[in-house]
Parts: sequence; C-alpha cells; structure tokens
Amino acid sequence: MKRLWIVGLAVVLCSMMAQAQEWFQDFESDPLYQLPAQWFRSGNEDSYVSADQSWSGAQSFRLHGSVGGCWGAHVHRLLGRKLPYVIRMKVRTGAERLYSCHPDYARVQLRVGPSWRERGLAVIHFTDGKRILTRGNHDLGSFELERWYDVAVLCEETADDKMAMSYWIDADFRGTFEFNRWELQDQIAWLCLVAEEGTAWYDDVSIESIYDVEGSIKIRDTDPEELVVTLVQRRARRQHTVPDKDGDYAFETLVHPSKRYWIVINKKSQGLRPPRRRLRKPHPMPSPGHGK
Repeated sequence: MKRLWIVGLAVVLCSMMAQAQEWFQDFESDPLYQLPAQWFRSGNEDSYVSADQSWSGAQSFRLHGSVGGCWGAHVHRLLGRKLPYVIRMKVRTGAERLYSCHPDYARVQLRVGPSWRERGLAVIHFTDGKRILTRGNHDLGSFELERWYDVAVLCEETADDKMAMSYWIDADFRGTFEFNRWELQDQIAWLCLVAEEGTAWYDDVSIESIYDVEGSIKIRDTDPEELVVTLVQRRARRQHTVPDKDGDYAFETLVHPSKRYWIVINKKSQGLRPPRRRLRKPHPMPSPGHGK
C-alpha cells in the first residue's frame, strides 16, 4: 500500500504546483514619465513610470498624493477575471509626514469602474502609523518606510457566499479574514493602486488565476475495481474517481491555494480506510527579486 501512495502523490503534486497569470506587468518596457499601458488615472494625475526606485529591473510605477491635501493618486487596470484570484505586487512607500484627510501611503482596492468615484472595497493599506491593515482594519503588522514589501492577497468567495481574503507579506502568511457579501461583489472588475498622500511605488504587479488541473493515480498490484479513490478538499467538495482498465484513476479539480488536499483509498470488500495523506499546500509565494 505504501507504493500506491508514493505513485499517486508524485503525480498530483506535479499538477498542483503549476502557476498561471492572467497578466503581469513589471513596467520595464513602458516609457519613462508616462502612464503605463492599460492603466487609467483618476484623482491626482501625478502617476507615471519612474526609474528612481525598482524592485527588479530598472523601472517601477510611481504614484504621489498631495501631502497635506485630500487629493490622492489612483490608477486602474482591468482584472481580467472573476473571483477567485491572487493579487500580487511589490510595494514601497516614501517617508513624507502625512497629515491630510486620507493619511495612507499606499492602498490597494477593487472597484466596479476605473475611477475613485466608483464604488469599491479596500484590500490592503499602508498607513501613516506604519501599520499594514486589511479590509476591515485587521492589523497585519508594522512596516518600515522606504522599503520594498512583497504582497500577495488571495481573494475568493466562501461556501456561504461571503468574501475571504488571505494575506502574505514577504512570503509570511498573516491570516485569512472573511467578510459579509458586498452587494456589488459580482461587479468587481478593476484593480486600483493608490497613493493617498505622499509617494508610493509599485512593481511586478500581477493577477493570478486559481487553476483547474488534471491528473491521475495509478493503482498497482490489486484489482482496481476493489478500490474507491477519492480526492478530498478541506471545507469543499469531494471527487470520486473511476478507474480505467489499466487501473488509472483520473481526476479534474480546482487547485486552490487556501485548501489542503488528500487522496483517500478505500477497499470496497473490507471497508478499510487507510490514513489520509496530506498533499503539499500550494500558496502564493513571491517570485525571487531584490529591491533597491
């Protein structure tokens, strides 16, 4: 039976670790001092591609909100997909002293349209108190000014139709938080990057899908008709597989960064249930890079 587990796990892990991006932008090919391709401005128009700071390469997207005023810089790009997805980016703040009506250095939002006037919801913000806060103001910890941070946020709908957001800062998981369903949740279409006051730089911005994958488990040295093979997701549906004549149990399922997976093998004739074996948990880890 040990050999059965080894064969099955190896195949599934290879399938589940695949990554796919809806889009990725590092601003390296965008003209300096201009708005990068596929982005739209609203509010303060002090936003452009800059070479004064970058996480990787030589350029990043610089935004500046009026210090002491209430005129933040907002930029918007189409998400390109519906929930679920992972928002990933690198963020760096300036060091200005903030004292306006919106004292956040950097803020990420989701909106129904490409304007600060359109309705939306917060994802994460870097405050003047040097704290990183989520939607609903859950505290993810402190941050240092003028330093790059690697941010990944998994946005998804829960089984009871709420919205959940899971957060990673510099590859460190900071928690998952659930929120009541927003009335316009199905209309979210735009990613919004903001510098409410002072300067913020963004680099390596991407939207990543949660993936449908296929795989198979080969059962050896036993009659495949005697077994029931089940792929199990924590807090989600189970999927039973049917063997072909060679003993391959094929499956197709949703690879989900916030869930664990098991393969459960039951023997029909004896009703035996071997211990569950947990598969490796994929999650939005940051790509290698170095800020400067």
